Amino acid sequence: YRAATGEELVQVLGRMAPRTERPVLVEEMLQGTEHSFETITVKGTPRAFSFSDYLPGCLEVLEHPWMQWVCRLPREVNRPTYERAKVAGIAAIRALGLDDGMTHMEWFARPDGSIAIGEIAQRPPGPQLCQMTGLVNDVDIYRSWARAVVDGAFDAPWNRRFAAATAWLRGVGRGRVTGTRGVAQAHHLLSPHLIEARLPTIGAKKNDGYEGDGYLVLRHQRTETVTALIRSAIETLKVEYA
Repeated sequence: YRAATGEELVQVLGRMAPRTERPVLVEEMLQGTEHSFETITVKGTPRAFSFSDYLPGCLEVLEHPWMQWVCRLPREVNRPTYERAKVAGIAAIRALGLDDGMTHMEWFARPDGSIAIGEIAQRPPGPQLCQMTGLVNDVDIYRSWARAVVDGAFDAPWNRRFAAATAWLRGVGRGRVTGTRGVAQAHHLLSPHLIEARLPTIGAKKNDGYEGDGYLVLRHQRTETVTALIRSAIETLKVEYA
């Protein structure tokens, strides 16, 4: 249950009737812009790091079925908000005793400027985000991850040379995928910078999650260009259902 007011909280607790033998978990519904923070960590010390922006946040996408979810990795990682998240993330890694491997943290930049960590774990992020981390730093991210886990070492030439973004394709409607409009136009627009794409499968049942029914991955030297291209892509491609 999500309670937006004190009155709603009282109503929810009344329905759930918590007691000693039946406890309930209550947590803050975090507000703000959502991001991630990834590291390659060796012996508890982050040796390389990366940031991403969720546009918009996952929960907001789930609440609005017409929204397309985009994850962007900007080329510039020296923003003050990122620095605060980096400090919080490194402290969390040390507090939890995370050791050799990749770490993935999802965090919120609150309206008051503070940072709140939603989750952190010693694991790589989801497939396209992991892929993009390698793309923007021009490294084999899977080799870097394996070197940290197996050998306790980091030797990748980590260098943020690019920006990247992934759009997960979603459409309005129910049922099964009947087609995707705008494919030729999108290919013409994106092809020089398109790294990978998976179009929705005709006949497949609609996926109600924020990752939708397909995706496309872009890379460019400029963050502004990646942002403009990914926006054009989600405005051009339209998934249809019946």
